[in-house]
Amino acid sequence: MSGKQIISIVAVTGLIICSGAKYSSSKPSPTYTAKTLIRVLPYTDKDPTTITTAPIDNDIQKMFRLSIAKLIKQQNTLLELISREKVRQSEWFMRFSKTEDIRNRMAVKDLEKNLRILANNGTDYIDISMTCSDKNDAALIVNEMVHLFIASQTVTARRRIKDKMTNILQRRNMIQSDVSAVEKAVDDVLVASGFSDLTRNSYPHRITARLNRLERQKDDLLLKISAVRATINSLEARAKAPSPELDSQQDNLVVLEQKHEVLERLLNEARNQHKELNAARRLYQQRAFIRDERRARLNELKALIEKLRLMHDDPDVAKVEFVSTALPPFEADSPGKFRI
Repeated sequence: MSGKQIISIVAVTGLIICSGAKYSSSKPSPTYTAKTLIRVLPYTDKDPTTITTAPIDNDIQKMFRLSIAKLIKQQNTLLELISREKVRQSEWFMRFSKTEDIRNRMAVKDLEKNLRILANNGTDYIDISMTCSDKNDAALIVNEMVHLFIASQTVTARRRIKDKMTNILQRRNMIQSDVSAVEKAVDDVLVASGFSDLTRNSYPHRITARLNRLERQKDDLLLKISAVRATINSLEARAKAPSPELDSQQDNLVVLEQKHEVLERLLNEARNQHKELNAARRLYQQRAFIRDERRARLNELKALIEKLRLMHDDPDVAKVEFVSTALPPFEADSPGKFRI
């Protein structure tokens, strides 16, 4: 074999080896996609004190589901994800760069591309999937994102409810002070007036009953006086001289008129007492109305606070629900998804 032939053989062999090495280095590595779901609950705040649920507007629920999907993919959420210890220890994260800032930027960029969030139309679910070259890391990232997001939404929702509770507690304390002040004002009316039975409206007050009784006695007395005067006038018209009967009727008239004077004094006292009673009763009713109004508002706030406490402790307060853990995929993605 001549020298030229040997050189040719060596050259061809070198070309084949180089081509094989180039092909080997450019061969795509397989990728894996891990998937799971989360369920989006109705957007309205559920009343924990009732059994029935309000009807849900499908269009609004769809918009709510889309907004949840955007929250999952927003940059702040991605930054929180790569700050989690398990994610930072994964091969997926470690392969980007040795420099912290560059590694974080590359990791977020990769998540923006390969972490997919899809709000399913016509269902209550959101698909979450991650594609990378390690099947275990793909599942890890999906699961970490689900746990991170649900925990974050739970904290946010409970903080919102707690802030609302704080405001309502302040209002409750203010109204509680008002109730105490008004209750004292109501008691002051009873003490100042001396009437302890202003709340009794089912039957006439004793002062009212006494005034009515005196009024009836006056009417009866006036009839008697009128009758005696008529008798005296009749006797005087017939008698030409004083008679025992006439004297007796005149004496009777004097007694009746004296009783009338006494009765008038008693009536004036009763009328004054009745005026005082009516004034005290009006003042009592005004203050009692304010007291009852404040008490009703206080009870409403207490019920609302209790309802907010139940909502705060509701495991579904985040409006997103864990469905299942993402498992490492059994097979690699189709060749069309292979990463070069």
